[in-house]
Amino acid sequence: MIFKLALMFLLMGQAPPTAEPGQTQEPAATETVQATETGETQVEVQEGEEQPAVSEEAEQPKRPAWITWVILLGILVVFYLLMILPQRRRQKKHQEMLKTLKRGDKVVTNGGIHGIISRVKEETFVIKTGDKAELEIDKAVVSQRK
Repeated sequence: MIFKLALMFLLMGQAPPTAEPGQTQEPAATETVQATETGETQVEVQEGEEQPAVSEEAEQPKRPAWITWVILLGILVVFYLLMILPQRRRQKKHQEMLKTLKRGDKVVTNGGIHGIISRVKEETFVIKTGDKAELEIDKAVVSQRK
């Protein structure tokens, strides 16, 4: 993976990054070769200046931590108002509709079965769907009253 990344940078004509963001780079040493009058060559190694790595984070001002918490709290409030509160209202309305159902009411189930309630039991309804066809269904599967 590192080899592929280095090859990609070399092909693009750029050197790969050597330091992590926020760290300083080591000084680069430069060599200069000078010829002296006696024919000897003298090599001088000069230390380069330290150049801190410039990161995008350093250029942008940091916001205080409390702003992050305010934004998070705002997102949670919006989530509650748009998702949870309407769902609770629908559940209450459905529960009250189930409590008021009685014999003779026309109902539709979640599966799309239409029928007329012929008997009300504690946990179920018996609905008449045809001439002699009766189904015993759970109260929770009734989606609406017709």
